[in-house]
Amino acid sequence: MAVAQISSLDSFRSGRRLAALLRGHDEIGSAVQAARAALQRAGSIDHLAAWDEVVHVLFGGNLGHAVVLVFLQLSEQWPAQRSTDDLIAIGRAAGDIGRGAGSRAAHALLIELSKVLPRLVGAGGLTAVLAALGQLANGGPESVGLAIGRLEPLLVHAGGEDFAAWVSAGLRASGGRASRRRAYFALDDPLSARLFAVGRTGDDFARLEKRLAATTLALWNRRPRFRKLAMAPTPVPRRTSLAAGFIGLPETFPGFAGEAADTVYLAAVAHAGAHLVHSNVRFPVGRLKALQIALVSLIEDARVETLALREMPGLRRLWLPFHSATPSGQATAAGLMMRLARALIDPNYQDPDAWVTKGRQLFADAAGRCTDPAISREIGGLLGNDIGQMRLQFNAKSYVSNRRTATTIWRCGILAISRTVRPRPSNLRSIPCAWSVARTPMDSPPTTTQGPTRRCVRRPPR
Repeated sequence: MAVAQISSLDSFRSGRRLAALLRGHDEIGSAVQAARAALQRAGSIDHLAAWDEVVHVLFGGNLGHAVVLVFLQLSEQWPAQRSTDDLIAIGRAAGDIGRGAGSRAAHALLIELSKVLPRLVGAGGLTAVLAALGQLANGGPESVGLAIGRLEPLLVHAGGEDFAAWVSAGLRASGGRASRRRAYFALDDPLSARLFAVGRTGDDFARLEKRLAATTLALWNRRPRFRKLAMAPTPVPRRTSLAAGFIGLPETFPGFAGEAADTVYLAAVAHAGAHLVHSNVRFPVGRLKALQIALVSLIEDARVETLALREMPGLRRLWLPFHSATPSGQATAAGLMMRLARALIDPNYQDPDAWVTKGRQLFADAAGRCTDPAISREIGGLLGNDIGQMRLQFNAKSYVSNRRTATTIWRCGILAISRTVRPRPSNLRSIPCAWSVARTPMDSPPTTTQGPTRRCVRRPPR
């Protein structure tokens, strides 16, 4: 009881000092009050004194009101299930980076971290990212903005420790020359991609191929035809593909080794097998937009998994750990889709968002027609219209789909679809669906979609 009283007193005193500092800055003062109230409701009263200190440092560091306000917005929307220590660490890092690399870098850091926080849930991931960017701010401040701009796409297929290793290697490889650092962190230097792959060059596919073949035969009574996809010489590795009966698997999933790698590969082939058995209709792309394609694909992925789970309920234990999306204060199209993907496979997941609830209800209402692929087009279309009315931003180039398996469900080859939506491989540690199956060329004759300017072009498999 005494400790709680001391903590409350410290919080009261720090709040008074902060209010005095912000006197005359009404916009920031109001934002501070809103953020503090949100943190108190979340049970973070023990951290308020430290949080007040961070706001004090950011405001007194002459980094600009925009930096302070974006930190306050992040604080107000901070997930209740996440430690406030992480929020305080982010604020302190923004202050340090701002002093070394400027207010623009601090502002960019806060904006980008708000997007990638769900992918930095592992122990030490966030700490590694912040330490790496602090190191870069000290050794190459002109390149901090470039590295921050690459944070989201790099974390799509790697973890915080991998990002830190990439930053450290870039500092060493640049030899102290700013021009080389800029080229490296802008990904204009081919060496950058190769160095990013350091530590993940094993061949798990070769080690697991026989086991994966036996698993596919046992689950689906299908003798699989595997194709190994080598790591691409780019920051985005090859992802699992399914086309013309071939299951293409990367030689390694970055960031996974040993038992964790085994689980990822098993989840991937189990999901691909569900499509081989249950995805027997190809949808015309026609005039569908990127968001609509992504939503129809999401529902189709959930549909085939639902059918698989009816026969083999144990598969849920294999797939469910990769669905870790949780409700967040800031709604985005991609975030809502990740939450819907979890809602469709996790019966215990609760989400307050009306759109997620509607998607789950539409899917449940169609349970009696789950063998009909047409429900994917119907439900995906309805949900797409709702997101369009909400005017939520959707970035097709950076969207990481859940259970991404476009297999042969789209009546089109890679050229026609990739210009519209380019799903990226998942960060298997923190977002739903580890096995990101890419659209690949079909072995069927070229066809023409309903769109007047989009043609399907057949290309040979790589």
